[in-house]
Amino acid sequence: MKKRTLGSVLISAAMGLSLFASGALGAQQESASKDTYRVYIQGPQSEKGKAKETYGSRWDFGNDGFTTTVNENQYNALLKNKNLTIQLVDEVSLEARTDANAKPK
Repeated sequence: MKKRTLGSVLISAAMGLSLFASGALGAQQESASKDTYRVYIQGPQSEKGKAKETYGSRWDFGNDGFTTTVNENQYNALLKNKNLTIQLVDEVSLEARTDANAKPK
């Protein structure tokens, strides 16, 4: 009986540690994602061209501006540029949806 109890305690402790470790890993990944910012940049064509050349472009909306991903230092530098309008954009990811009941049209 003591072996069974000891085994149960050891298994419970191992499972608890593995859950804690995965929780800590998730928190670490979340803080790492805060190191980059997705921004929407608008402004005069010449200033947007300089910014696009410097930071690259994720989505280009022509005369309406473009989006890019920058780090914290680059974001702060963009905010100091009075000729550009900078807006933070939420990063969205979509998961594939499978519908078992779907019928082809």
